[in-house]
Amino acid sequence: MQKFSFVFFLIICFYNVNAQQNNNIVIGKVKTIESKVLNEKRDILIYTPDGISEKKRYPVVYLLDGYSHFHSVVGLLHRLSLTNLCPEMIVVGITNTNRTRDLTPTKANPDGKYLTEGMAANSGGGAKFMSFIENELMPYIDSSYSTTPYRLFIGHSLGGLT
Repeated sequence: MQKFSFVFFLIICFYNVNAQQNNNIVIGKVKTIESKVLNEKRDILIYTPDGISEKKRYPVVYLLDGYSHFHSVVGLLHRLSLTNLCPEMIVVGITNTNRTRDLTPTKANPDGKYLTEGMAANSGGGAKFMSFIENELMPYIDSSYSTTPYRLFIGHSLGGLT
């Protein structure tokens, strides 16, 4: 009887361990793109609607500051699409490696209050960053997913400046 109880206990433990591994909530994938324009690797966060179909085409949201805003934007767009207030969309969160460099269009002068000398020295890479988005990222997304030509570009603060 003790052997049976022990075996039963092991089976229950094994079942519980396996069950816990399948309780994840996953809203996207992380892909790494090697950018020749930026001369660096860039992580991209990608959300696709549930049950994405190759027969259907989806608009794409390009979201700056991906690590900071990906979850909230995906959640909001998912909820709005369930109520038919907006279409289902693919969300592409663009992560930062040097936010000041990428999100500023020109070199800045340090003012000591809002912009330090280090930040100013790194500023002004916006044109290269936009070239990466237009010439590398968008073609990658369009070739990998069933997209429409309709695109949204979302950013705030320096991302809004971009």
